[in-house]
Amino acid sequence: MAAVDGNKVNWHELRRLPGLRQASDATLRWVQRHLQQRAYEAGETILHQGQACEFLGIVKDGKVDVVSQTPGGRSLVVPVSPQASFFVDGSAPSTVKVQASTPAVLWHLSASDFETLKQRLAKDAQSRIHRWYSFINTLRHKRSLTRIMAALTLLLLVWGALNLPPGRKFRADVCYARGLLHIERGEDGLASQDFVAALKLDPAHASSYGALGYLYYMHGDLDRARIALERAARRDATSDVIQNNLGVVRHQLGQDEASLNHFLRAADLSRNVAQVYANLGDAYMRQGDWQNAGRAYREALRIDYKTSETHFNLGVAYYYLGQLENAQGEFMRALQLNPWLGEAYLGLGLIDYEADNLEGAQLAFQQAVNSQSPNPTAYFYLGLTEKRLQNKDHAVSAFERALGLTDDLVMRQQAEWHLKSLWASP
Repeated sequence: MAAVDGNKVNWHELRRLPGLRQASDATLRWVQRHLQQRAYEAGETILHQGQACEFLGIVKDGKVDVVSQTPGGRSLVVPVSPQASFFVDGSAPSTVKVQASTPAVLWHLSASDFETLKQRLAKDAQSRIHRWYSFINTLRHKRSLTRIMAALTLLLLVWGALNLPPGRKFRADVCYARGLLHIERGEDGLASQDFVAALKLDPAHASSYGALGYLYYMHGDLDRARIALERAARRDATSDVIQNNLGVVRHQLGQDEASLNHFLRAADLSRNVAQVYANLGDAYMRQGDWQNAGRAYREALRIDYKTSETHFNLGVAYYYLGQLENAQGEFMRALQLNPWLGEAYLGLGLIDYEADNLEGAQLAFQQAVNSQSPNPTAYFYLGLTEKRLQNKDHAVSAFERALGLTDDLVMRQQAEWHLKSLWASP
């Protein structure tokens, strides 16, 4: 296996890949910068079965096969075409083998970079903190950074014309605004320097502490993110955004009780920020408090009705509350906003399956497995549906796909049981 020189993947193209559709622009640019290119000979193993590692592979040229074993000893081969990708989670030994069926070239991430990618994707999916609003705490209007910088430059010129040198706090604001511009350009190192410079000029500059907390969080340094955001909170006790972001970081640290308290505080201070209520709903959801989760999600949608993830999460809350008609409506609204949200198809399928509408469930589960990265739960329920419809071959195929994708012991045991019963049937 030898390294190959070549151009990187266009980061705009990365958004088309399953698993990266919901990533932020900053995450996509980060992936584009860290991808490495490798060439493999025909038959060469890219990832061994039983190997515990984390892997992102994007096929540039050639053909790659993902091979898994069924309980009956059969090999199930799933071809991966150019521009497709596959993720392997290193929390358990891999249940599949990945090998090149022809000479192939892949882009991939190192193990450490893949861990950072997972943290970034978790941040993108769970917090959805809007970059402009999160850290421009003193600039609540919807101006672009270009206009902000232009306004600051104009003020500096006026001050210069009046021969009045700008004060330390004003210069700290300039450093802070410049740091935000660097973040937008993906220049995190320069941004950090500007925020540190702002704090040297004005040690009480809460927004700069908040921005540093954001950068630490984006790079997976949760302890330093927590410390920076706590310092920001001490300097600005009225910021809903700082409390919100502290809640996100504490959740990532496994401190869910403290996380919920921060989200409650953020909601109490909130100035109509939808993400604050969405995160509060997520915190209630993790505790199984579906009633309060639903209230929080409805408040988030009152402020911003066009967020597919919030509609989906409200649908989940309704589902667990037994309000299936409301759940179905929210899943459909989520799909109107994001037709690639496979979890919403899965939710619709579950509702139809429980209502014995097997044809509707079959269609929804099929859309779920076609709309995003392979989802073992969708394949498992597709197998159950096909089995009840007496489509033996389709049921076997779906259960085998679920087995090849999941490390969940309960799902594996149930899928194996259904496969054995299908193989024993005429």
